[in-house]
Amino acid sequence: MIREEINRLLFTPNPDDISGVDIMEVHVSCDADAWLVLERLYEVLTIVLSTHLLNSKCNEDEMELQLQPLETWFKENIIQYIKDTEDTSTSTDYLEGFHSYRDWFWWNARGVDENNFKVYILLDGFPVSGFDSLRWLIECCGAVSVEQGDMIDPHEIDAS
Repeated sequence: MIREEINRLLFTPNPDDISGVDIMEVHVSCDADAWLVLERLYEVLTIVLSTHLLNSKCNEDEMELQLQPLETWFKENIIQYIKDTEDTSTSTDYLEGFHSYRDWFWWNARGVDENNFKVYILLDGFPVSGFDSLRWLIECCGAVSVEQGDMIDPHEIDAS
């Protein structure tokens, strides 16, 4: 599933490729820099998911070793944007959450205006577990708030 997420990050997903799945709309608010936060989110997710894909055959101990360079990169390049700095010491826990402890997967995102954008996630279960990892990551990229929204049909997403 991670390979498919990376493809959707790099290329616009085709809503006709899926049927019978749930897509949740996630509302993200920023301080007049939504486009920059969204750009940063694409970069971070691509790196995090690619790292996990490359290390998908590792056991838990090996995965922890493999995540150390990712955590270092993350702390040096991204963590500075988080609004609430209390949670910066637990980045390994959150980054590990992108490996196998979630039932949501990236679908798409769309800018709304300079203060807001929407993220769309494909759900593999409800209620959504592992959402805190996504919320934390988006906040690390500079968002002020991240809230779960309604379930929508993928054809309803305005890709323009």
